[in-house]
Amino acid sequence: MNTTSRPRLNIRLISSLGNVIIMSAADMMAAASIATTTWYAIMQKPEGITVQQLLAIANGLHIPVRRFFSFGRMDYIGRRADYITEPYQSCRYDAEALQEIVSTQPSATWKQAAEAAGMAPSRLRDSLLALTRTPVERFLVVCDVFSIDPFTILIDPNPDPRHTAPKKNTEDNSFDSLREEIKTLHEDMKSLSQLVSSLADKYKVLYDKHQALSNRFDMFERNNREDFLDLAAESEP
Repeated sequence: MNTTSRPRLNIRLISSLGNVIIMSAADMMAAASIATTTWYAIMQKPEGITVQQLLAIANGLHIPVRRFFSFGRMDYIGRRADYITEPYQSCRYDAEALQEIVSTQPSATWKQAAEAAGMAPSRLRDSLLALTRTPVERFLVVCDVFSIDPFTILIDPNPDPRHTAPKKNTEDNSFDSLREEIKTLHEDMKSLSQLVSSLADKYKVLYDKHQALSNRFDMFERNNREDFLDLAAESEP
């Protein structure tokens, strides 16, 4: 399995789940049918969550179990709309499929997987076949040893968000609308700027004509005054 695409439990998402989906702890516990003490133990140490607990949360809150995993280098945390899914299809753990894959796996054994997980083979086998608690991190270690895609065992029939175009939510539409309004505003400002520039040119033409006319009037008035003075001087005895 390619290490860059290997799924990892998104611990940050689990620990901040209430804030992400905007739901109280009491409502989440009720929806997932998880006891209060167990719930707070999960929130304090999300890396220890079991497959059984994760499925209870996923199915109770209608969050596809695949979305509790990260596939890149960063643990991405989205918004409520990225997780709550309707219509939702229940997710499950297929222990029989795991047993079948392991039994036909020529390159690895339960002993090798147990060494990687740091526990006895019989205990590991019981854990991974869901006869006892199945910590998600332990499950991922075993999948890595046997080169198993975790989602051939941890069944999520809901659409994979990595392979489907994301739906635009109301907030996205609001941003698109705002962008269009800003674009229109910029175009209006550009038109107004051009209009102001045109008016400024026309004002300058009118101002120059006014100045020329004013100068001609002043010259005419001055000439008339001089002619009047000359005429007055000539008429004196």
